[in-house]
Amino acid sequence: QEQREGAMLVLFETASGHALFKVTDEAHVKSASGFLDENNAANAFKLKAFRKFDDTLDALSATTATLDGSVSKQLKKLLKKHVEEGEKLLVSDPKLGGAVKDSLGIKCVFDSSVMEVMREIRGNVDALLGAGTTASENRTMSL
Repeated sequence: QEQREGAMLVLFETASGHALFKVTDEAHVKSASGFLDENNAANAFKLKAFRKFDDTLDALSATTATLDGSVSKQLKKLLKKHVEEGEKLLVSDPKLGGAVKDSLGIKCVFDSSVMEVMREIRGNVDALLGAGTTASENRTMSL
């Protein structure tokens, strides 16, 4: 019996919170085949969870933790609740990936194809987040 590899998730930080996307088109991600339009992006990534920052201070502390290569309490809660055993987490920063792996035991991936995924999500973030947050909230929380 063939063992199925766990799903791929993407951790993406916006100005207003952390988003966790499930990769629904792994072939596209593995090929890093270039930018997707809004409709294709919606087919490749589905929002699994979103944790809004409470305020600007919360956003700043989350960003500082990421830069320091540590996992904030809020991010730890989000990942514990929504990442299942065997799932891989695509992260934008290798230090953050190492901290997530060390503190939570979640396998993290960071390479050139992940950076392409992050660019595609960033380019379509408002459409992918849908009702999770609005463009005006992101602008308001931007530092």
